[in-house]
Amino acid sequence: MQYDVFICHASEDKESFVRPLAHELKAKKVKVWYDEFSIAIGDSLCSKIDYGLSQCRFCIVVLSANFFQKPWAKRELQGITFREMLEDANIILPIWLDIDVTDVAKHSLPLADKFAISASNGVEKVAQQLFEKIRYHEHLPLDIARKELISYSVKTPAIYDDWWSDVINYEKFLRIPNKDLSLDSPYVFWIFPLPYLTPETPEEYGMNLASAVLQRNWSTDASISRITVLTSPEEVHHFIERWPRLKEYVRTYPHLLALYAPQLTIPGFDSGFEDVLDKIMSSRTKVAYSGWRKAFSYEEKIACGDLVALRHPSWGNYNYRDITSYYFSTNYGNYHRPGHSQFNALIWLLSDDSSWLPPNIRKIFGDTLFYGDDWVGPMPNGSFKSALLKSRIHNFRYTSDIKQGIIEVIKIAQKEIYNQQPPFALMLKFIDSNATGHFLELWKEL
Repeated sequence: MQYDVFICHASEDKESFVRPLAHELKAKKVKVWYDEFSIAIGDSLCSKIDYGLSQCRFCIVVLSANFFQKPWAKRELQGITFREMLEDANIILPIWLDIDVTDVAKHSLPLADKFAISASNGVEKVAQQLFEKIRYHEHLPLDIARKELISYSVKTPAIYDDWWSDVINYEKFLRIPNKDLSLDSPYVFWIFPLPYLTPETPEEYGMNLASAVLQRNWSTDASISRITVLTSPEEVHHFIERWPRLKEYVRTYPHLLALYAPQLTIPGFDSGFEDVLDKIMSSRTKVAYSGWRKAFSYEEKIACGDLVALRHPSWGNYNYRDITSYYFSTNYGNYHRPGHSQFNALIWLLSDDSSWLPPNIRKIFGDTLFYGDDWVGPMPNGSFKSALLKSRIHNFRYTSDIKQGIIEVIKIAQKEIYNQQPPFALMLKFIDSNATGHFLELWKEL
């Protein structure tokens, strides 16, 4: 919103009350839409007033005998009343100028029911009461948030900037993640619970807003920098270290670290998080289980949650297929991370980008991907996939057309995993892996 308040009044009341009130509020740094401040020579009255009514957070209505005689003033009141109904919000701040509740009730019972300030208190006191109302509920939390962010050297605009409206909406989203934002949004990964689920004071709300700014910043960076399960642990550590308070959040919610960066759960890659990851690995609570695994978290054979299976000496007693499936695609309730299909995972495993994987983890993924058939379904359609699915009838051969078909699906996968190796080289590695041969053997057994 561009203005804190719009002042709706009768022109007859300007001299005695409205003009001094407008100046008093302006002196308190309240952004006021007032005709003498906001309308210039040549402006369209209707357009400027309608704009002011739409861009104010509150509307001060100076109710007087003069006001109720003015069609124009009543038109403005009708407009702001409609906004109250549309937005389900209390926008009208009534002031009674030389009238009482009986006088107001003669014209509008709903308006008479609203708590009002009496102009008889004097301009200074009325302005102070309005200031406290306007600032306490919105600007005080923003001031708190801004000071908190400045302490971390995070640059923020003035509290009047529309930028804060986005922050307020994002804070609401973080209370129930993925309720309102698409998973295509850059703001839904690497997010964590807010300090206060239901803030009850301006201070608590301000800290939530500061947290929302920090989370939006590093979530955006994670999207731009492509911090995913495919990223090397060294890059993930650099990402965590460069954002203020991110490491603190990660240590507070290690199960979400395990969700967003399972590579850091691998012993040797867990520097700075060993203690908190070991704690949730040894716990029999459900905190270390992904959304689809929680139902089975108390199976006797399961030694730990699947989120931390890669750090357990026996992989938590999960089978290789489950571990691989979890690593490349899972969620934790309302918290998600970018997923990768089994085919994309297979191409990544063949690429140099996966060179950081320890041999034992590479074996888990390799035994699942190269010796299984889960990669075929999500593979893009084309001549290669068509030939595979017809292989029960026709003998499969790596013809030039088939090789070109493999290159085409590899190119698609490379765009999704951000790999830039020559696709021809990956095609040769794919053929050497004999993933096709293993699939055909499984296919013929069906």
